[in-house]
Parts: sequence; structure tokens; C-alpha cells
Amino acid sequence: MHRPKPSTEKLKPRVKKGIEDLRNQIDVLDRGILGLLAQRMDLVKEIGQQKIDMGLPAYQSDRLAWLLVNRSLLGSQLGLPTGLIIDIYTRIHQESLQVQNQITCPSSKPRESDQV
Repeated sequence: MHRPKPSTEKLKPRVKKGIEDLRNQIDVLDRGILGLLAQRMDLVKEIGQQKIDMGLPAYQSDRLAWLLVNRSLLGSQLGLPTGLIIDIYTRIHQESLQVQNQITCPSSKPRESDQV
């Protein structure tokens, strides 16, 4: 889905260019973030397969607790709000479980997000 970029037409040309340059830098970073997220999900699939091979459940509460504490500390060291980091990684973990559950229980119904 491609959305038009917000208009900066009413701004002074120099300010407009500065904002557009910064937005372009953000766009590059966002593409990188999404690429890394896709790589992470590939690893999640591999972990899911290994969990099947080892007879482990997809959900492991100790991993989630460790992930949230560890990433919150790292985010804090980088000057990021703890709540943001917890929200992001909670959602990433939820999606990771969905992916792993699809691997471990392939007969389960597709998710709504898969039907878009």
C-alpha cells in the first residue's frame, strides 16, 4: 500500500527541502527496519521448526520475560521510552508465536491479517 507523502507545499522552500531530506532519511531507515524484521521472522520460523524437533511448545514464558527486560534496558540505554520498547517487542513476540503456531499446528485457521 503506497500513500502519498504529506504535503509541505505551504512551507518556505529551504524549510520544505530540509523536512523532505529528513523524511527521506527516515524512509531509508524504515526500509532497513522492515528488512531486519523480515530477517527476524525468518529466524522465528527456523526456531519454530527446531521446537517441533525437540518437542518444545511455541510459547515459553521465560523467553518473553527475558526479552522484555533485556530490550527495555537496551532501549533505555539508547534513550528510547521503555513503554514504546515494551509495546513493540510484545507485538513482535505475539506475531512470532503466531508464525510458530502455524508451523507447529499447520491445520489451524489462517489469521485475519493473512487474509488481507
